[in-house]
Amino acid sequence: VTAVDIRSYSARCVILGHAESGKTTLVRALKHNIAQLPLPAPSVYESTNHVSIETITLGEGAEQVALSVWDLQGSLHGASTTMRYLSENSLFMLTVPALGVVQLTREGTEYVERWLSYLRHCAPTATVIPVLTKCDIIKGHEVGQGGSSVPLSQQLENAAAPQLAWFNEQLDKFSKLHNPTAPGAKTIKILRPILCVMSISG
Repeated sequence: VTAVDIRSYSARCVILGHAESGKTTLVRALKHNIAQLPLPAPSVYESTNHVSIETITLGEGAEQVALSVWDLQGSLHGASTTMRYLSENSLFMLTVPALGVVQLTREGTEYVERWLSYLRHCAPTATVIPVLTKCDIIKGHEVGQGGSSVPLSQQLENAAAPQLAWFNEQLDKFSKLHNPTAPGAKTIKILRPILCVMSISG
């Protein structure tokens, strides 16, 4: 084996979102390569202290990639610390929980605008994957219970249609206000469609 034969690939993914948006649960699911994990009881919920870093191995053999996943705290009081971890050459995932649209609208700045503004200042060419989390908590909808011919991903999208519409509206509003259209200008790239995920096993 020569030095030419040895390859090492790595990437950095930063998970963003307001407190209790399901960031840590999402990281656990990614690490264990499963779609859903049981959550701890609310009484034992523990928020991330500044940052938690996990390394996830993707792929096999020569194409294997070591993905460094940074789970950042979501509280507003830690904003100055959080912004220090935002940099170019990273992939960002913005998590928003599937709460009621009224609540999301009331606290919309905390869930979407604040995080995209951080990226605009710290990583203006960032690529962002928007993720709607906790889609299983939507009242009046049971998803992932089995017995349905509708794929789970479609069940989640159907249940979360109002939240997805709200999320898309916030992303469009930010892009319209802040992404310049001049040739060569730095812009945040937001990938669509929004991903829908569960937080608990059904």
